Amino acid sequence: VWTMQYKTKFRAVNSDEICTKSLFCTDFEYVADTNLNYMKRVLHNAPPIILREPHPDPNQKLRLLVVTDVHIDFDYIEGRSANCSNGICCRKDSPITNKSSEKAGKFGFLGKCDIPQITVESFLNETEFKIKPDFILYLGDNPAHNTWQQEKGLHLKALKDVSAKLQKRFKGNVYPVLGNHEGYPCDQFDTEETKLTQWVITDPAQPWTTWLTADSTRTHLKNGCYSQLHPKTSLRIIALTPFAMPVSYTHLRAHETSLHLVCRLLLEKK
Repeated sequence: VWTMQYKTKFRAVNSDEICTKSLFCTDFEYVADTNLNYMKRVLHNAPPIILREPHPDPNQKLRLLVVTDVHIDFDYIEGRSANCSNGICCRKDSPITNKSSEKAGKFGFLGKCDIPQITVESFLNETEFKIKPDFILYLGDNPAHNTWQQEKGLHLKALKDVSAKLQKRFKGNVYPVLGNHEGYPCDQFDTEETKLTQWVITDPAQPWTTWLTADSTRTHLKNGCYSQLHPKTSLRIIALTPFAMPVSYTHLRAHETSLHLVCRLLLEKK
């Protein structure tokens, strides 16, 4: 599984290639696909570019804050070693050390450690009183990196905890989306048997109702995505949960097409 995940970060693969590379199939040959060819197939019937009217006030400025990849660790312990054999350290199952250069600090450690709750609280306090953003893009990836211990309950706990910390300080103008770490197992979402993984979309809906409109909430519950107009502006936020094809979405957005294509495709589909 990890081998195939690693491979798909670099180019698109089809089912024949996966089967052959996994040594399950040997009675046929395949032709390796490329990202460029894959994009051409996906975009062959893309809608034409629609030129929009400019913003009524081109000089209006908004202060944006992006909160992403928090990876909060509820088992972080100050003073534990940042040098361990596990995937992440500075935790209750990490060794105790007397080396000051390896001790987990109060607010974190630059290395194989995620961050404690106190760091998240401190950051959000700074944000609320000093940065004072006009709106926030909350992009998910809340659980710690202890993948060998993770379960559905821990993933939801991290998401709801960080959401609650944000809601305590920002009652509105926060636009949340799920990250690839929200699902369990990490990076997995069953697009065929949706009942197995639908909780990833439905369970966060309740904590987010204070931020999303009723229409956005309904769209999110149905499709895992939504669009919402930012108050007193013509800025429309389009939130996409890229579980099914995150790598290809990135290429669509950044490399293979015009900057507006993904938004236009979403609007056409809606």
